[in-house]
Amino acid sequence: MWLLLFLFLLLLLLLLLLLLLLLFLLLPFPVFVVLVIVVVVACLLFLLLLLLLLLLLLLSLLLLLLLFLLLLLFPLLLLLLLLLLEAVLQLLLLLLLLLLLQLLLLLLLVALLLLSLLLLLWLLLLFLLSLLLLLLFLLLCCCCCCCCCCCFLLLLSLSSSSSSSWSSSSSSSSSSSSSSSSSSSSSSSSSSSSSPSSSSSSSLSVSSSSSPSSSPLLPPPSLPPPLPSSLSSSSSSSWCWCWWWWWCCC
Repeated sequence: MWLLLFLFLLLLLLLLLLLLLLLFLLLPFPVFVVLVIVVVVACLLFLLLLLLLLLLLLLSLLLLLLLFLLLLLFPLLLLLLLLLLEAVLQLLLLLLLLLLLQLLLLLLLVALLLLSLLLLLWLLLLFLLSLLLLLLFLLLCCCCCCCCCCCFLLLLSLSSSSSSSWSSSSSSSSSSSSSSSSSSSSSSSSSSSSSPSSSSSSSLSVSSSSSPSSSPLLPPPSLPPPLPSSLSSSSSSSWCWCWWWWWCCC
């Protein structure tokens, strides 16, 4: 390229010299003067061409140096660009990881909140169940107390009725024993007037008849006296009620 430019400039220089020669030949000047002028102009033009060539060579050298520097620095620039890209990508990855960690933390917080709500609901249910159990226990205690009181009252009524019946029976037995003792005493007096032997026998009979009535108020421990029919029916019904209340409580 530079050689073609140099040749083009030389051709221009030659054309200029030919034009000058034609001009000086056409004009009325001596030949020696015309040749001197043409040679001087040709030298000047040649010097200008040399200067231009030197400038072009310097520019080419500068361009070559720039290209060489670019060729040398291009890998370094590429390395720098790659390092910058790698750093940017690492920063982006770190940001993405941080965002993922934040999302995971949010999910964990939501899960913990749900678990805490479930635990609160479970505790509320347990509290309600405990309250229900306490109420049931109190109701059972109240029922047991009521049943015990009823049983106790029934037993008291039964004991009072049995004691009254027992006192009436004891009074009747005492009256019967007194009547038997009076009859025995009358018989003994009649027999004593008849003979002394009969008196002795009658006294023995009186003593034998009066001996069981010596303690009329104390009943035998094994067999109590029978109750009247009305008392026995009332006592059986009351016992049935007592057993029914006791079964319900249990």
